[in-house]
Amino acid sequence: MDVAEGAWYTEAIRWATSQGIVGGYGNGMFGPNDNITREQLAVMLWRYAGSPAATDKELHFTDADQASGFALEALRWAVENGIINGYGDGQLAPQGLATRGQVAQMLMNFLKGRTILRDPSRDELMPHKLQGQQKKPKNRDRNR
Repeated sequence: MDVAEGAWYTEAIRWATSQGIVGGYGNGMFGPNDNITREQLAVMLWRYAGSPAATDKELHFTDADQASGFALEALRWAVENGIINGYGDGQLAPQGLATRGQVAQMLMNFLKGRTILRDPSRDELMPHKLQGQQKKPKNRDRNR
């Protein structure tokens, strides 16, 4: 395994792996110092969201055939939900490296309309889609 015990990222990788968000390359290899592709980031966000099915089963980009099989459903979902967009030339560049700016944009797009809550029974973060207005907490003691 290429994840060093005690490294600054070790616990994060353990958590993400235990949640099914990442899986590495196989054969015990994770690649903690590797760059991330646009499709890999889409897969991570899709898995974190619970691997929802996309309605549109087509990727309408000139380079859609370059998407990896493992990433197709995640990419369809991410495009459909406005998390990832193509370039002006009709390309998605699924295997292109994600720039820091693209990662920030994808994270913001993913988190819009969501709130992240902690499930205390499982000590993990859970995504929840906001629906309508947030409920106000009930005031149990009106004399405060």
